[in-house]
Amino acid sequence: MNLDKADTAPEDRGPALELHIQDKRAVLLGALIVVGIIIVGASLQRGGFEWMSDPIMLGIVAVAGIIMAASGWGVRLTAGNDWLHVKRKWVDTHRLKSVHLYGVVLGWTLVLEDAEQRKVRVYIGTLEANRELWALVYNGLAHSVSAGATFNPLAGNMLRLRRFKESSRTQR
Repeated sequence: MNLDKADTAPEDRGPALELHIQDKRAVLLGALIVVGIIIVGASLQRGGFEWMSDPIMLGIVAVAGIIMAASGWGVRLTAGNDWLHVKRKWVDTHRLKSVHLYGVVLGWTLVLEDAEQRKVRVYIGTLEANRELWALVYNGLAHSVSAGATFNPLAGNMLRLRRFKESSRTQR
């Protein structure tokens, strides 16, 4: 990937190694799919499309689509060997103190907090869209968990972080 558009590395950190810029067409398609699901669901629940003549209901559907599109618009992730930059924030992936994964309507949100209380939130699907970037981040997660970072049960199960915690106990 061309790293010309990558965020600059945090001070005293190595260079950017991977970059992911969210595809705007995919964001718009996702927003249209969400709007379509809402329309179909509401129509099935109400027994037809008459509800669409109500401007308030149409406004609610439109706002849902706008929120969906805005949440993914312009997302750019940059990662180095030991750091992840999301929007205007960054964390040291090798010095994380907590890793939490939350399920939300729009996908799984990963929340990372490092030893300096820096925190980032990112949709896991966006991270995984670039395999090399995800590999850098996951390596940091594994390193941090084996060094004592905490994680919630969902992160432990879905990201299989428990094995790193257990391997650190057997090495001591």
